[in-house]
Amino acid sequence: MKTLTLDELYQIKEAYRHFSSLNDFIRVIDELIAALEQAQQQKTEDSEIKARLCKESNSLHDRLKIAERRIAELENDEVHQRLANAEHQLYMAELAKNNLRTSRRAQFHRRRATEKRIAELESQNLTTSNALLDAGKRVAELEAREFVVTLPKEFDYEHDDLVAIIPVMEALKVRKAIRAAGGTVKEGG
Repeated sequence: MKTLTLDELYQIKEAYRHFSSLNDFIRVIDELIAALEQAQQQKTEDSEIKARLCKESNSLHDRLKIAERRIAELENDEVHQRLANAEHQLYMAELAKNNLRTSRRAQFHRRRATEKRIAELESQNLTTSNALLDAGKRVAELEAREFVVTLPKEFDYEHDDLVAIIPVMEALKVRKAIRAAGGTVKEGG
């Protein structure tokens, strides 16, 4: 039980004068005590609820961070895969061009098939270019920078055995342009 100070006793004495009986005074004191106890209990419950909500909020925040990291990893993997596919398509186009260069009169029919394949690869290259642009846009969103490759000018390749003049690009200049733009070129056999 708490010991009352002299000032508190005077305050109680002064408060008692406003009541007609001791029972009325005690009833009001009991109501005040009950209200204070209820307020203190509510404060304790509120504090427990606040602590639980804070803990749940921290847990949700941690789970959100983990999910955001995983999304970034997946998006980064997708961009790398698209770039690798584009590099592979470039490599395949270079192989087709080299096969065309080494073809002779005995390989005339094979050359026509190769030309058809080049047209398909150019079509795929257009599709791949669009995919690369989409990937570039996504990279720009993720890294807030652009990835631009300026390809060298084409030159015409003409040979006595060829039916037509074929525009080509030098592979070395294409690789240099990709590297200058911050990309990588995988050399294959």
